[in-house]
Amino acid sequence: MVARVLVGRYELVRFVGRGGMGEVWEGRDRVIGRRVAVKLLPHDRGDTTSADLFRREANTAGALNHPAVVTVHDFGEDEAEGSLFLVMELLEGRNLATVLREDGPPPVATAVDWVAQAAAGLTRAHEADVIHRDLKPANLHLAADGRVKILDFGIARFMEALPSSKVMGTFPYMPPERFDGHSGEARSDLYSLGCVLHELLTGKLPFDATSAASMMSAHLTKTPVPPGRIRPGVPAALDELVMELLAKAPEDRPASAAQVHDRLRALSSPAASASSAASGPSLHDMATRTADAGDARDITPAGPASPATADAATATAGLPPTRVAWPTPRRAGFVTRRRALWLGAAAIAAGAGIPTGFALLDDGASSDDGKSPDHGTSASGAWFAAGGQKLSPPVVDGKVVYIKGQDLQDATVYALDGATGKKKWSYRLKDGGYGQAGANEGDSLNVPTPAVIGGAVYVMGTDDKLCVLDAVTGKKKWDYAPGGSVTWLTAVGGMVQVYVSDDEAIHSLDAATGTEKWATRRGIIGVKDYLVAGDGAVHVYIDGKGDLRALDAATGSKKWELTGRWADRLWTAGGLVYTRTVVEPITMYALDAATGARKWEFVSPTNQFAGGSSSAHKGTEVVGGVAYVVGTSAKDFDERTVHALDSATGKQKWSERLGDDLGFGTLTAIDRALYVRGRDQTYALNVASGKTEWSITSPERQKLVGAGKVVYVSETADNPHVQALHEATGTKKWGSAISGNSLRIGDGVLYVVSKNKEAVYALDTATGARI
Repeated sequence: MVARVLVGRYELVRFVGRGGMGEVWEGRDRVIGRRVAVKLLPHDRGDTTSADLFRREANTAGALNHPAVVTVHDFGEDEAEGSLFLVMELLEGRNLATVLREDGPPPVATAVDWVAQAAAGLTRAHEADVIHRDLKPANLHLAADGRVKILDFGIARFMEALPSSKVMGTFPYMPPERFDGHSGEARSDLYSLGCVLHELLTGKLPFDATSAASMMSAHLTKTPVPPGRIRPGVPAALDELVMELLAKAPEDRPASAAQVHDRLRALSSPAASASSAASGPSLHDMATRTADAGDARDITPAGPASPATADAATATAGLPPTRVAWPTPRRAGFVTRRRALWLGAAAIAAGAGIPTGFALLDDGASSDDGKSPDHGTSASGAWFAAGGQKLSPPVVDGKVVYIKGQDLQDATVYALDGATGKKKWSYRLKDGGYGQAGANEGDSLNVPTPAVIGGAVYVMGTDDKLCVLDAVTGKKKWDYAPGGSVTWLTAVGGMVQVYVSDDEAIHSLDAATGTEKWATRRGIIGVKDYLVAGDGAVHVYIDGKGDLRALDAATGSKKWELTGRWADRLWTAGGLVYTRTVVEPITMYALDAATGARKWEFVSPTNQFAGGSSSAHKGTEVVGGVAYVVGTSAKDFDERTVHALDSATGKQKWSERLGDDLGFGTLTAIDRALYVRGRDQTYALNVASGKTEWSITSPERQKLVGAGKVVYVSETADNPHVQALHEATGTKKWGSAISGNSLRIGDGVLYVVSKNKEAVYALDTATGARI
């Protein structure tokens, strides 16, 4: 099916992906019947400056006739919709980011061969005064026969010229001078190539950092560890070259890409083998290369694919790539078949800019992620650690605990036996940052950390893909690339609804396949706290407009709406939806979920609820047939009163005035107690009478969970360690030497995330003993 035709010639036949740098399609050239890759780039018709730059960059890139550079067939602007487009060769194989994720680092000789080919392509580009500016594994394509091609010359410079853009690049591979606003030069590409070579040799980036700021600081100030100290068998001469490439000052790096190419090839020569016999293995001993199709001085363009290769590409369009053994350095005439077809431009199909002053491009935008190797490093005495990775709060689902590593470059989802911590499976993907986690159908979830719903694990990567894994096996079920960040997710009735902040729309997906069933029109601004599903409708609060809307979960059609300034959190229970206004009179409403009709309302005695509009949900809880709200005391604004309302009728069951300024009035209902955390105290109220049973001091970051007749707190003002308290009296049942900033309860186990977020401790809930 043809979705669109550009300039009457290029048919867009299959959508591949969308990201911050545009869309990628598989296409067909009507004139000569050739299958091509088409990249559509963002463009404002009135922005003639960036359009002119695009044409210059595309024209220059198209003239780079070299086996190690992807061929640009055509470029232009589609007058019908104003899109700028590039038409490129359709490639078979994988990019190196995918290769690293799927197979780990290659043999040293293979890594050297691949980077030498890339250096050859850079040589040709730099001779034409073309700088790449965003060289990384995702922009290096590995064909089935071992050829390496560089993708996306000129794209970063064009994107940087857009009015909304800042410095374009990918932090883990960005040279120090780019952080100072330097536009980049040939030696800037060499620094990025050094980062790539270091990663291919070791499986690790030159710098270990967990945030954009720390990564930038590392590039500017830290000295990387030579690959040979991480991986035995790396020749000293190769270590020396890598460290030169990673020099902070451009003038301290090799003089040219041609020089880098020649030094890499020299490492594979028989002479290198003879001279290094006494000091260690040579690359020539590891593998012999008889032909160098990527040589910088070989200007003969690559010939057409052999019949076998062409047939394989045609027959397997759209099939996922399969894992194969490492290719040896390519020999003349050596061609293998693969069951994968990739677009030459797809390396950044899902890469998205992150607005942090710099526009960060994703480091690996391939469409499939890979199985993770084991992580053996553990913190002292920890139940689980992952080699220094920052860890998400655990998600407990039955007897399995799900945790996600959250380092910038190594984000891995782990499924662990809840009792022993033994790994059941792991899956490595791109990091998605920090966020909430949950495990119930109908919950509204922020999905950077694992969300376990209906036998599936949902998690986001920085490539703006929602990845869905089988909770039992860890195998990927499907992924979804909406072209922006999935901010919130909810699942109900076999459907998954996601809010995509970039296109300001809600998308409904089949939970089994990921197929999109419907999407709202663009313009739903700032869904902040939920996509709550209940009774066949998805209820959405829209912060920007202040409208509350209910959409039919099956069709996306509007069921009802209420306009005005509503709260930033909704609850649903027993066929009702609960919300509250943020303008006078301050009122909590219960609405019929099917019709939007108001069932009851509760007005605060002093027109004020605790928390303010941005934190309203912290002072409200609906659980067990009771709606609990925190309002100001009628006598003293600085005191707070907790109200308990019958959730079906709105009738007040009790109210309890507390002496402490409750601030945001965070509420947690556990068993027979309602815990109310104020600025200085946490109160335990009897849920039946509202009577204060006991209180403890409550530091700002105190976390509290409970099960049965015991409540667990992360700390108090006079004790920085985890404690178990009796629900009835608040007296200590046991204390632990563990300190943590996140608590989760499992089957007789309390899981504690350490304050540095690098370890998870498991404590027996009965005794506090470590498991």
